[in-house]
Amino acid sequence: MRVRRSGLELLVGLLLVVCLPGFGRQASGGQRAQAGGLAATGRQAPAKADPLTDAQTRQMLAIKKDAEEKAGPAAARVAEVTKRIYDNMLADKPDEALRAKLSGEMRDAVWALLEIKGQSIRDAVAVLTPVQRMQLKAEMGKAGAPGDLSELIGRMFMPVEVGRR
Repeated sequence: MRVRRSGLELLVGLLLVVCLPGFGRQASGGQRAQAGGLAATGRQAPAKADPLTDAQTRQMLAIKKDAEEKAGPAAARVAEVTKRIYDNMLADKPDEALRAKLSGEMRDAVWALLEIKGQSIRDAVAVLTPVQRMQLKAEMGKAGAPGDLSELIGRMFMPVEVGRR
């Protein structure tokens, strides 16, 4: 039972990392470059971005908090469906109709998490000034840039110490 629970915990953790906004969770490019972390990955440090105003920082933190609050129940739903899928898989006679039903439930549960992430990214981009959005777009085009826009927003505009408030 413990092995299965660990697997569920891993799945939920992975989904939260993938689906929650990244602002505030990453060290800024300068901090990472100083530590040698970027050199090891082949990534370039993000260019110097126009800093967020205090009002923008408060808005970003509110967006992050809202997304985390919404993602918690959605991730719990994914974990619950995952447990039911595993239980069916490990049954003496797995139920094919139940498998199909649970597959649809999993699709819907994961989609709900992705919708939360998408909305949080749209909200975060809306907080940025036109100049900050241009800087973000330029960083996205660089080799080795993260594919996750929320991670890039975090790296460029939300240093770790701000995101942990």
